[in-house]
Amino acid sequence: PRPLVDSFSAFALERKYQAGPNPACKRVPIANAVALHITGFRRGVYATLQVVRQWDPRTNEQPRTCEIPNEIRDLEIQPDGNTLLVAAKTHVVEIDLAANAVRRQITTARDVDCACKNPVGDEDACVVGGAADSRVYVLDLTTGKECNELPGHHGPVHAARFAPAGDKLATGSDDSSIRLWDVAAVFPPESAS
Repeated sequence: PRPLVDSFSAFALERKYQAGPNPACKRVPIANAVALHITGFRRGVYATLQVVRQWDPRTNEQPRTCEIPNEIRDLEIQPDGNTLLVAAKTHVVEIDLAANAVRRQITTARDVDCACKNPVGDEDACVVGGAADSRVYVLDLTTGKECNELPGHHGPVHAARFAPAGDKLATGSDDSSIRLWDVAAVFPPESAS
């Protein structure tokens, strides 16, 4: 059996929705982040530079776009299927996909390359990976403050995701390591909101 189910061209989707006399001649940025909802191919999201684009992978129709204030580096669709978490350089943005609107946005104290939320955890807590350092940070999405810092990597952290059960966090770094963290270490009692 073939592991590849289907393939979508960000260039073809972009060209289809660009206005102008010759859309094929316009420069199209690459898709630098992509996310699919876990229940299947109902909703797809991809990002090009500062724009989040939703599309229906079944039809390749691109219904909506939403601009973000900085370069998008990571996307994560939450288990509810209607919330998107975006890491965008010095911003973490939560988007309501159904309303196509920003729910909340915080400015971070440092550049971030990735962001994720525990699927069974606190709605206001978010984990981000430092782009310029070797640490993982827990942020309060209400206040924007850092609640915890996890040292351990020896290079910028570009990837972070929770296990579906919410009991472990995996992070990946330029140091060629993947670290697994217990949630008790990520969200100690004093950082709970």
